[in-house]
Amino acid sequence: MLIIISDLHFSDGTAGDHNVRAKAFTQVFMRNIISNIKSNPTGRVTLLLLGDIFELARSTKWFENADGTRFDMEDRPWGATGRADVTKYESLPKATQSGRPSATETKLLEILGRFPDSGQRGDVAKGSILEVNWNALEFFRTFPHLVAQGADIDIPVEVVYLPGNHDRMANLYPSVCREVKRILGLPGDDNWFDHEYYDEEFHVFARHGHEHDPFNYSRVGSMNRTSHMQLCIGDILATEFAVRLPWEVKSQSGLKPRTRAKLVKQLEDLDNLRPLNSAMEWLYYKVREENTKVAQKALDRAFDNVAREILSVEFFRTWESSDTRLDDLARAATHPWLRWLTGEILTKLDTGLLLSFFNSRSDFGDSGLENGAFQEARYGKPEAKYVVYGHTHEPTQKPLDVRSHREVMYLNAGTWRSRIVQTSKFDRTPDYISLKQMSYILFSSDGGKPRMDMWMGTRKEEE
Repeated sequence: MLIIISDLHFSDGTAGDHNVRAKAFTQVFMRNIISNIKSNPTGRVTLLLLGDIFELARSTKWFENADGTRFDMEDRPWGATGRADVTKYESLPKATQSGRPSATETKLLEILGRFPDSGQRGDVAKGSILEVNWNALEFFRTFPHLVAQGADIDIPVEVVYLPGNHDRMANLYPSVCREVKRILGLPGDDNWFDHEYYDEEFHVFARHGHEHDPFNYSRVGSMNRTSHMQLCIGDILATEFAVRLPWEVKSQSGLKPRTRAKLVKQLEDLDNLRPLNSAMEWLYYKVREENTKVAQKALDRAFDNVAREILSVEFFRTWESSDTRLDDLARAATHPWLRWLTGEILTKLDTGLLLSFFNSRSDFGDSGLENGAFQEARYGKPEAKYVVYGHTHEPTQKPLDVRSHREVMYLNAGTWRSRIVQTSKFDRTPDYISLKQMSYILFSSDGGKPRMDMWMGTRKEEE
């Protein structure tokens, strides 16, 4: 049996409370898995964590230290120190530490947390990803035991983890790689994590999928370790835009506590917006909904500060990609929300930066990944019957091809996070609604015949 889940985005909570609760795994998910094992006896169980399991980019700790002092821009992953670390570690054949850790690596370990020798939550640094999500991560660490106990069966059980773009740095720093293994209960050798997985029994080829998204993978078409370790524009946008904006609003004076708390919460919801290229429409919608000049001015000031910080990043100023869609620029330039923007944003950004800043995507859309899946199934893994990605947060199943009577499908594992989705544009003023989702893919045998099941659950909670 092969189970695939993706895009859990366990975070430290500093950029909003978006973490999936442990009971979603221990009660709903595990109950279904045990039921499937009992009804379809299997010789082994593999749980594949298909990337973006850890949210290493979206944390306000990249802006400030515990004592409130500024964490220098040059020490962030896209600063000089972080970029130097990529050069240092990108080609290492083994996860072997050498020399004193940089400020970037030290901060990353602070965000992730170190697994204690005692195995007790009380000995983990407060406010780290590990401490905040202790119970949920314990589920994955003890998954083999839970399967044996629940199904009352003695079979091999393993957990496999592939990094995505949001947890790219888990595979860059040897120290972080080792901590992730301890957190998930994985073998503790010095090998790096793989970026692809192939299951011969079910003919499943899987990777996170960001490799086909030029905003979140800088060398589209190249799948080696060096390419996977490169900094991409999506890293900067995830932190310096989506995380920094509500953080800036928190520091604005003149706002009533209730107004500030509401606006911050609304901005933190950017974390669940897909695709992120609709971020400006979302923000315009929220300002229109708020309908207070004080809140609008606070947001204007926050935007100016965000723009100033992003423009100070050399990587951002020089970024360009021939793989991005040029027609996005025309759409961006005529978008109605641009009439709302004021201040340094419009006076300092040239057209190329306008495209990358305002119209970049947290995902490149499912069409880009579907094409990548088709190419991989035809030329990379022609023996595969299923190509499985994550990344877009959209659970998907699409037929790709039929070759020599073999049906080939593209599947997307979706996410367990809440999603904010845009309503119909028929009224020309689209709104947004929030949905809780849970999806996973299960490959098993039914009477000796391979079978694929895709499980998707959606819950709408009234406010």
